[in-house]
Amino acid sequence: MSEVSKPLAPTFPTLTRSLLRRLFKRVRSARAAQLAPDAARVFTPTSEGSGIFGEWVIDEAGLPAYRYDLDQYADPRAVYPNSEKLVRRDHWHQIGNDRVTALASNDGLIQVYLGDRGGVILNRFVHSDGDLPPEADDLPARLLRMLRAMVWQVTQVRLWLARLVRPAASVKERYESPGVMPRGTTGDAPMSAALAQELAERTTLPAYACAGGFAYVDDGTEVWATAFRYRPGGAQVERVFGMGYFETRTTCRDVAVRRRVYAPYGDDPLLIAEVELENRTRQPADLRYYEYWDINVYQMQLQWFRSGGFAILGDAERFHLNDGFLPSIAWDADRRCLRFHQQVLDDTLDPDAPRDFDCAPADIFLADLSGTP
Repeated sequence: MSEVSKPLAPTFPTLTRSLLRRLFKRVRSARAAQLAPDAARVFTPTSEGSGIFGEWVIDEAGLPAYRYDLDQYADPRAVYPNSEKLVRRDHWHQIGNDRVTALASNDGLIQVYLGDRGGVILNRFVHSDGDLPPEADDLPARLLRMLRAMVWQVTQVRLWLARLVRPAASVKERYESPGVMPRGTTGDAPMSAALAQELAERTTLPAYACAGGFAYVDDGTEVWATAFRYRPGGAQVERVFGMGYFETRTTCRDVAVRRRVYAPYGDDPLLIAEVELENRTRQPADLRYYEYWDINVYQMQLQWFRSGGFAILGDAERFHLNDGFLPSIAWDADRRCLRFHQQVLDDTLDPDAPRDFDCAPADIFLADLSGTP
């Protein structure tokens, strides 16, 4: 009878090599799955890198988006330093296409920028010092407010002197002449003589300009805004910075409003706002929806000094450019849209000659694409 030999127990080096081979196969299989064509188009949800302001999410298109959750007015971590020594809490996201650029902020506002004939912000946001948070009440902030007030008064005097040199009657005469018309338009700007007279006598800079990019809803009892900055008490506002879009979801008084603003692919100089209204009650609701876009033209004339206190003077100079135009707004029946037009007062200017501002700006328009203006 022969003796059966027992198998030898694996030595430690042999066991180690076996485990390493198995681990290598698993890593290679996982790596191959990641490199597969389908896997390369799939984003995996992760909270890594979200920071304090919100959280990275995957939207319905399977693309990464950032949901901004922080209340920047209640959390001091939202404040960041700047050369003007202002209390800045606005954080923004850029959307646009080959022609138009828009800055969507955590306030729920959108400012539109064009660079066709020099940089211009079509609806620059402006607020008074009363909007500054309470903590901006130290000595530098007080000195800055005093400087702003002085610049404001000096600018008003300059506008008053300009009105003496160019009386309202001459402004009316220049309006009645054809002048330099904007690109893509024909005929005179649709403005009454009374409105021209009123604009010629106006000598104030904008104290408030809300930019726009949000909406107002009239639910029959109250009128409230969808923007986070102007939201009513008790409203829930969700802000999402997505790939090429800015979306807000506002819920107030059993009404939910979902707005998504984006620029179409290509070089069309426009933004599109898609809106959904939801009645969250069982009773019928009579709602009125108002799409709000402000107009506050701010031509970004070249300035060599912009940091610190120079920005105050620079802003006044840039807004002063608007005094060389007569603005008007009218309904364009052919294109079914509202058109804002700036008519230059100096009809001797050549629109194609080099200069540091655009004397023939294109019209700004607002159209309802649903077919019911």
